[in-house]
Formats: sequence, C-alpha cells, structure tokens
Amino acid sequence: MERPISELLQHHGVIIHTSPESTVQHAVSIMAEHDIGSVLVFRNNTELLGIFTERDLLHRVVNAGLDPSTTPLREVMTDDVVVVSADTPRVDVIDLM
Repeated sequence: MERPISELLQHHGVIIHTSPESTVQHAVSIMAEHDIGSVLVFRNNTELLGIFTERDLLHRVVNAGLDPSTTPLREVMTDDVVVVSADTPRVDVIDLM
C-alpha cells in the first residue's frame, strides 16, 4: 500500500478532455465515443478546471431539468477536484477517496 499510485496508471493513455464552454451534449457524446464515465474540463488545454461525470449528468442536468444541448459544462461540472501526484502512496489516495 505504500507503493506509489503511478504503478496502477497506464503511461500511454490519452487524456480525454473538453472545455468549460462545451455543452453537456458534447461532453456526453465524447464520453459515449470513448466508453468512459467522465471527462476532464480544461481551460486552454492546460489548466484543469473540473470534471464532468455521469453523476453530474443525472443530478445537475437531468434532475434539474436543464437542456443538455445548451447547458455549458462550466455550470454543471464538479470543480472541487482533488489531484494527486504520481508518487503519492496508494494508501494516501485511498484515504482521500
């Protein structure tokens, strides 16, 4: 458990992301295309602003009665994202979760 989280990560993966101005519909299309349950939200492809998840879709969009084709992600994404470094011990990551 003291081994770093980097041992669990794939090093050749692609980071799937979009911008805060993208619509919910666009984000859902990306998630479906890549068969993933969330998409990262970056400003200028460099600054992580948040994450949009299937749970956000259910609670913040569908349940709130918002239109996915016009609602920007910045209004419904989770923006209090916790980030760890690749050398963070697994036990610390589990504690955060």
